[in-house]
Amino acid sequence: MYWRARALQRRRKHDEAMAGYREVLVQYPLSWYALLAHERLEGYGEEEAAAALAAAMEATKPPGSPLAAIPDVLWSNPHFRRGVELVRMGLTASARRELEAVRVDLEADAVDPRVLTWTKVALYEAAGAHDLATHLARGQEPEFGAYWPVGDHRRLWELAHQRGFSSLVEGWSKARSIEPAWVYSIIREESGFNPGIESWANAIGLMQIILPTAKGLAKGTAHAPTAANLRKPEIAIELGTKYLRDLLGRHPVIPLASAGYNAGGGAVAKWRKARGRQPLDEFVERIPYREARGYAKRVTRSVARYRWLHGDGAILDLPLDPPGKP
Repeated sequence: MYWRARALQRRRKHDEAMAGYREVLVQYPLSWYALLAHERLEGYGEEEAAAALAAAMEATKPPGSPLAAIPDVLWSNPHFRRGVELVRMGLTASARRELEAVRVDLEADAVDPRVLTWTKVALYEAAGAHDLATHLARGQEPEFGAYWPVGDHRRLWELAHQRGFSSLVEGWSKARSIEPAWVYSIIREESGFNPGIESWANAIGLMQIILPTAKGLAKGTAHAPTAANLRKPEIAIELGTKYLRDLLGRHPVIPLASAGYNAGGGAVAKWRKARGRQPLDEFVERIPYREARGYAKRVTRSVARYRWLHGDGAILDLPLDPPGKP
């Protein structure tokens, strides 16, 4: 839909192109392509873009909130009641066991299945189990992501975009002069806020740093570049934000710096040397590594979502100028 509108714009069929961009905003809220479409509409004038964004949100008619009330069938379930009490006590592991043991015939009791899912997500967030909340909410993306975060529906978006380890993220973001929304987005993508996770490629911790990279990042710090240290949130975030600061210095737009976090800054430099004169949307679409291409889009859209939900409430500006050669 976005690229069809781009083709129409290049053929100077501007009314049709603008209609296409507006439809992207309606159909794909706060997505990578919505960010691009909004930027293209701004090229026709800020008033045009603002009106299109307002119209897209006005067109949103999300279903009723699954968090409006907890049905009696859940309150009457002993596992659920114990899970709630354990959350209140901060006993997350025990609470998870009880909540996972909840078995309710949702169809027979005419209960929206979203109610149990989102109630668990909210309880995990309350317990500080940001990894469990993220894991469960991520599977609901096709449903909640189809509607702009307006009214009661906004709460689902917030639950799906956790801000775990916030004091560390905010502190190191300030120290590195980078946006906290970007750090949250990288952590959400890399580890889902699970500090003990290790990938098949031996990437470790919240920001999934491999040991060879950690050795370079640890220089000038008091930390030994060990697997055990990378599982410590305070060290993982200190080293990970150092790497992000370096990447943003070399590739000063979030999509490209994010691609560098996934594929390496050297790979992005090579692509810029070859194709640095292409507009940013075309450049990202032609990133030759499928994983890095998808990663750049997902992280950028998450930055936009965090900024919208927890920041200034404005859509992320995404300059589409060619990135140039490094």
